[in-house]
Amino acid sequence: MRIQFSALAAVALALLLSTACQREELANGILPGEEVNVTISAVMPSGGPEVKSAEDPGDGSAINRCVLGVYLVNGSTQELYGSVMYEAVNGGTATFEDVALLTGYDYKLVFWADNVAETSALSTDNHYTVTFETTAPQVSYKSEGTYTSSDDTRDAFFGVFDLKGFSGTVEDSYTLTRPFGQLNIFTTDYAGIRSEALKPAKVQITFPSIPTGMNLLTGATTSTEVTGTVSSIPTPITSPVVSGAQQLSFDYIFAPADQQLMLQNIKMTFYDASGSQLSIEPYTFPELPVQRNYRTYVSGALLTKSADLTIDIQKDFA
Repeated sequence: MRIQFSALAAVALALLLSTACQREELANGILPGEEVNVTISAVMPSGGPEVKSAEDPGDGSAINRCVLGVYLVNGSTQELYGSVMYEAVNGGTATFEDVALLTGYDYKLVFWADNVAETSALSTDNHYTVTFETTAPQVSYKSEGTYTSSDDTRDAFFGVFDLKGFSGTVEDSYTLTRPFGQLNIFTTDYAGIRSEALKPAKVQITFPSIPTGMNLLTGATTSTEVTGTVSSIPTPITSPVVSGAQQLSFDYIFAPADQQLMLQNIKMTFYDASGSQLSIEPYTFPELPVQRNYRTYVSGALLTKSADLTIDIQKDFA
């Protein structure tokens, strides 16, 4: 693979060449400043729930592409080194061959893995706009008005790994994790609605403020209001927390690494199979917690509003 050097890389290489006579061999006999081709593999764990469902949202099976950006580190700054690389994901693994790196330098390997519509066009984004900028990799919702709940192809993984003093070798593989928490909403009174015409077949969720973008290096997010499309409820899935509760939606929510994100005033509106809004009053959740790599299960009598909510957070979303 031909690497186009950035200005930072060119300066660093010039410094190395100017002092070549003083270089000392690295531990494996390679001199600093030598270009070495390596193979880098990224692995996505399945992370499926203990209680399997018909569709098994969150099993990672929808992930079919992986993006790799290599950033050259210089003190407290970093700059994209070479070109962004794309590979297909097969069996939960993506393999990048012939990645050219210079020995003796510090790098950050930044991965993003998600779903694309066609694996023959790996650089064409689907749900997320992936932009590996010169100094920072950014991911954000692709466009307004296209957000759909209960869509497992919105699942994704990422990872940032330090490669300090590159000596010509890399790890056998790098295991990625999700930048999300999974929010699952169930209703406990679905079976109690006597009229089949009043049982919702679709829902629409409005988030007054939800993280819609993330800097993969720093973890910093940006938030906006999002109104989802009218989405079909999942194939009958019962709650692992509250017996008999029917799932109405699941969503993948960008969340911080070390604390819970509290989502305020999420509104759920109910529709029939044809997409006509039902007479059932929309339900507004005052506050719901989401945490990265955890599943939040929310259950309550959402259709009749006759009982309090039950909220359970489980770390079964590795």
